Amino acid sequence: DSGYLNYGKTSEALLAGKLNPFGAQQPEDAGLWDTLGVTGKYMDADVDSTTVDFTASRPIFTLPAGDVGFAVGASYRRDDWTSKVSSEIASLAPSTGVDPDEPINKGKREIKAAFTELHIPLHKTLEAQLAARYDDYSDFGDTFNPKFALRWEPIKQLMFRTSYSTGFRAPTLWEMNAPNSITNTSASYDDPILCPGGKVNEAAGGDKSRDCNMQFDRKNGGNKDLDAEESKSFTAGFVLEPIKNLVLTLDYYNIEVEKQISSLPESDIFNNPTKYADKFVRNSDGSLAYIITTQQNMGDLKTSGIDVSLNYATPMTATGRYSFGIDGTYVIKYDYQNEKDGEWIHNVGSYEGTGPIIRWKHVANLNWNYEDWALNFQQQFTRGYDDQNASDQNHKVSDYTLYNVSGTYKGFKNLELTAGIKNIFDEEPAATNVEDNFQMGYDPRYSDPTGRTYFLRGTYKF
Repeated sequence: DSGYLNYGKTSEALLAGKLNPFGAQQPEDAGLWDTLGVTGKYMDADVDSTTVDFTASRPIFTLPAGDVGFAVGASYRRDDWTSKVSSEIASLAPSTGVDPDEPINKGKREIKAAFTELHIPLHKTLEAQLAARYDDYSDFGDTFNPKFALRWEPIKQLMFRTSYSTGFRAPTLWEMNAPNSITNTSASYDDPILCPGGKVNEAAGGDKSRDCNMQFDRKNGGNKDLDAEESKSFTAGFVLEPIKNLVLTLDYYNIEVEKQISSLPESDIFNNPTKYADKFVRNSDGSLAYIITTQQNMGDLKTSGIDVSLNYATPMTATGRYSFGIDGTYVIKYDYQNEKDGEWIHNVGSYEGTGPIIRWKHVANLNWNYEDWALNFQQQFTRGYDDQNASDQNHKVSDYTLYNVSGTYKGFKNLELTAGIKNIFDEEPAATNVEDNFQMGYDPRYSDPTGRTYFLRGTYKF
């Protein structure tokens, strides 16, 4: 790994007046930057997973509409997680957020599970599915989650489907056992006590250079006291084929998650210092030592939306086959709480917490196929949203559209070649005023704002 600065050497060069981070170096200090980098692996983590499972299925009896299918299965899994830190390298670069004083962290878990499923033909056009799963976690106890689904096909061209299920997600071994360490906040803030609103509180011992518009320290990492997430989900939709090769699919989803596992956004902590007073840890002189952003069980999450797709392919013609497809998601609601029974935060179409939830996005494709040749022209569209808008700003991040093109040739024996261009119009990510992202000035949906990219890919089949 690289890209981090040696904290000690950088501080020494700044204090000596040898390092100018805002412009060109003096001739006698040329090449100083090259001596300040830290290179090497500062952390290595791995998971050893052992799994044994079996399934069995067969028809168990016959109804007037057909056979009743039955399946049963069981599994056993053991996970061993280990994280190793190179203390020597991590101590040189505190900004990695890794604690050099905790070189080894471990976690393990055993999971025993049993599941069963029934497919029941209630009518020649109606089929039901009943399923259930039992899990026993060595560190979280047991859980039972059922599923019920219906599939109705009144005519050949139309099919309806719906399902209801519950879910369970234990925190990962990383979320529980990752070492707690100190790193910097992503954005700059004012100490709410020593520099409220950007004004130094001298009576409380405030210091502008220390307490105002600063990147403070924050503690991140795992939490061994985490509880598991629980969820309920409902879906309903249909598949329509009004004419041959024209297929419309529409599905509604509604998901609720309890005790969601995440870290409290740093901006929420600083914006609500009274509410989150327990997240501020101070030094003996009253200055801010760090804030706490370790993993925690937050409040509930409720989201709903619609997945839609439309696909059409022409019959084969003398010039080939042409097809069109579009797949999109429209988010109706995305509401969450930072703590149990807390205030609901509405996040669709705006930047809240750790990022934006996009109202609408889709991928559309135009395709042509003829013998060994194929061409694809693709559009990727993402709706804009209200920006983070600190300090009473009123900025909106604009829509973002990319176009890609690729061609494939399959005429070689066992070899397929694909060449193409991503982002053919060299579109840059939309501008944003977001403060808590390392790609400041760029839309945080696109963490790698590269321009036009050419590629050539070969696939060989033995």
